[in-house]
Amino acid sequence: MTSTRKTRRLLAAGVAVTLAMATAACSAPEPTTDPNAEIELQVLGAEDISAFQPAIDAFQAENPNITIIYNSVPFAQFSSTIQARMSARDSGLDVYMVDEPRVPFLGSSEFVVPYPGDADALAETLNKNDLEAVTWNDQIWGLPMWTSSQVLYYNKALLAQAGIPDPSSAPEDRLTWEELIDQATAAQAAGAQYGFSFQQVDRYYQLQTLPETLGGGPGLTGDDLLTPDLENDGWEQAMEWYASTFADGVSPRGIDVGQIPPLFQDGKLAFMVGTPVYVSSFAAIDTLDWGVAPMPTFEGTDAATPTDGWALGVSPYSEKQEAAWKFIEFLTLDPEGSAASIQGKPFPSANKATQEDYLAQLPELAGGHAPEISNLLTYELENTAIHRPRTTGYVVFEEVMNKAFADIRNGADPVERLAQAQRDLGAVFGRLPGN
Repeated sequence: MTSTRKTRRLLAAGVAVTLAMATAACSAPEPTTDPNAEIELQVLGAEDISAFQPAIDAFQAENPNITIIYNSVPFAQFSSTIQARMSARDSGLDVYMVDEPRVPFLGSSEFVVPYPGDADALAETLNKNDLEAVTWNDQIWGLPMWTSSQVLYYNKALLAQAGIPDPSSAPEDRLTWEELIDQATAAQAAGAQYGFSFQQVDRYYQLQTLPETLGGGPGLTGDDLLTPDLENDGWEQAMEWYASTFADGVSPRGIDVGQIPPLFQDGKLAFMVGTPVYVSSFAAIDTLDWGVAPMPTFEGTDAATPTDGWALGVSPYSEKQEAAWKFIEFLTLDPEGSAASIQGKPFPSANKATQEDYLAQLPELAGGHAPEISNLLTYELENTAIHRPRTTGYVVFEEVMNKAFADIRNGADPVERLAQAQRDLGAVFGRLPGN
């Protein structure tokens, strides 16, 4: 089967799901009213239970009548699993992780319920950017738990071997992408297996900033962001640069996203752009000497860094919505619960107080390898972080773009592949309700 036929099949499936969800009607079940009733909450996430266990334990200690049953689905299948269960009006799911760029889609499809509490009071507890990420159509469709930022990890030994000084951790001295590739190539010539890789190597989440900084925009335009906009100089220049890193052998082909961090921790990768979640696991490896620097930008452009994270939402088909919101508020608004929510995996918290404590402890989690990481992340979250497009068409858009990135990574002509993605998105969006 050709790539084009595969893409058409993907698009047809995506449109069918999108149309089904956009026309679904939801009727909320009656909430549980007995505060002492024995309740089981079914929770679905894209993280291993270890990321949630400390918070689950803390919540159940305070609420012994509520038992949390947590199940996980791999990230690659998570979105389609949620779509299928919501389309089936599955009352066996109460709470699920919400990928924040999908909020407009899920809200318009009525597959999450709006927050029933005092929305105005949330600004006192939660960061402004994270509240924006869960707001659509003047309603809040879940509460943000974690946010994200990026750093450039580098292997000190591999750089020293090539005679390359450690890059600065100061945002004003960040490397350009052009400088990074020169250094990555030199490190590779001196013995590194690979010079550089994005951790999420063919996903829109980390690649959006490339065309954005070059003036190409997010790839969508129009008041509702349902008009594809990929055939412009910014996108073409960005994707030609991206393609060249693989064509020149600096970045690895044929390696899955989950295999990139092990390449770095095994001393085979000189540079990696990734989230700060890896600092504790890298610090645990005695033979790995590493540091962090700001994520690069193209020469002559303003820096931009990926952000957004995971929120928690309530299914409209849950029969235990009161208890579900109680659990979510504990993990996001309660100081104890919010702190416990980052014990299992060190994500930056969306809770202001918890994020402040997290940033203060981050250099210790990094084992002394990154003493300036707190200042760096504070700067990036406040000055360079950009949201992914806020549109009801984001789910299909991301699917199409990730397939395009993978094809470009594997040798497809960047300009031709962007033109194909433009056509594919035009066909998909033309079939959405209202278009």
